[in-house]
Amino acid sequence: MFKKYSIFPFLLFLGFLLTSFINNPYPVISKNNWANETVLNSSILKMTNVYFEKDDVSLTEKEKNKINTIVTLTLKYSQSRILIEGHADRTSDVKDGQKLSADRAASVKKYLTNQGINPDIMETVSLGASQPMSTDESENGSQLNRRAKIVLYQF
Repeated sequence: MFKKYSIFPFLLFLGFLLTSFINNPYPVISKNNWANETVLNSSILKMTNVYFEKDDVSLTEKEKNKINTIVTLTLKYSQSRILIEGHADRTSDVKDGQKLSADRAASVKKYLTNQGINPDIMETVSLGASQPMSTDESENGSQLNRRAKIVLYQF
């Protein structure tokens, strides 16, 4: 009756809805707002996290290899779209974390564009430290929060 993973797009939609009401100098969803349509009418093909060093936006070779799997799938599925969520840990102040997460998402988008992916099918979201994967009580926890999540959707 229900598609496998059908709850994930709904939860992503709720996350977008909640974050869109936060007073944020960096846009959560751009004007074209295709993310709502994507979340409700598609299935997730691949979801992966790429990690960054503290206060850094550059991609390591290991992380580029992860992104290359997204490139391969995107080229295979012509009706796909990509959502890139930038995240930060709580070790810097909120404003810096918000900018850093926006820059991380932009770094991933730039790499994907350089690999031949059309930038029009990509959307970036800056979430700052609002959705941690772990606590920042240890360096390992902070490392998990310094990330960009890439979600590949298929219509």
